[in-house]
Amino acid sequence: MIDAMVERLAARLATQPDDPDGWSRLGRSYMVLSRPDKAREAYARAVKLRPDDPALQQALAEAVSAANSAGAAQPAADGAK
Repeated sequence: MIDAMVERLAARLATQPDDPDGWSRLGRSYMVLSRPDKAREAYARAVKLRPDDPALQQALAEAVSAANSAGAAQPAADGAK
């Protein structure tokens, strides 16, 4: 059910992309769902629309950090360490 709501929000933003609050909500939702890569993308869109908003900049920084940490925790695709 939560996934469906998040996907509806993402679909709406795809057609109405000038909504920084919507992008921020989507970023928070992706963080809750442990999808930091998608959260990073959503927050980046919000920051692009409101570049002087320190709360959005902080949220983006946290999503970037989480995405980097998640990427480091995953094994390499070729099995190398």
